[in-house]
Amino acid sequence: MLQLRPNCECCDRDLPPGSADARICSFECTFCASCADGVLAGVCPNCGGELVARPRRPAAKLARFPASSERVFKPAGCAQRPRGPGPTTSPGLTPLSQAIRALRSTWIQSQGAVGPTVAAWTTQTSFH
Repeated sequence: MLQLRPNCECCDRDLPPGSADARICSFECTFCASCADGVLAGVCPNCGGELVARPRRPAAKLARFPASSERVFKPAGCAQRPRGPGPTTSPGLTPLSQAIRALRSTWIQSQGAVGPTVAAWTTQTSFH
């Protein structure tokens, strides 16, 4: 069962159980939509996982299965991360994803027999 944490780990904004603005990763790190879509670019700063809309628990179930009251606040983990330019670096990619993308791009280019569609796909596809 999801914890439904009560706040954004970045800005400490309140996120009640019914909030449509809550975003979580697979480990239930919790962020507001503004932080998740802005400075975090859809990537959890703790695990590198994707941030998605948190499901809302029906009000009738909250009495029996209440939301967590434990507040987690880690503003240092939400600082703007530097990102270099170039085709192998994109907002929201983890260092491992960037390395995989760079190696894949280099390998495909070394094959010499790829068309523009494959080359374009290589630089646009990401592994978050």
